[in-house]
Amino acid sequence: MKLPALVSKMAVDLIQHLAAQFVLFQKMAKTQPLDNLPPLAKANVPLLHVCASLDPWFKDNTLEVEKLYKKLGGKVEVIVKKGEGHYPLAPEDPAPVVDFITRAAM
Repeated sequence: MKLPALVSKMAVDLIQHLAAQFVLFQKMAKTQPLDNLPPLAKANVPLLHVCASLDPWFKDNTLEVEKLYKKLGGKVEVIVKKGEGHYPLAPEDPAPVVDFITRAAM
């Protein structure tokens, strides 16, 4: 395959992938994340949420998800970065995240 044809095929593949992601996003946007918790808890899917104490959605979203998921019998772990706002990229110490993943994989 010549380079222009390869690039063209790659572009088509990328567009198809992005279109599929957009459709999935549209479907997900029609339901609230809280509505998706019961099947996850029933399937014993552990949740990990890394967030920050100054995030404007901390109380209304994170704490609500944690409370509801536990009520549904699910396992949830919340790692809170103190004094940070929205978009904390990672906890200072990655060990708790690694431990969570290791426990969940067993």
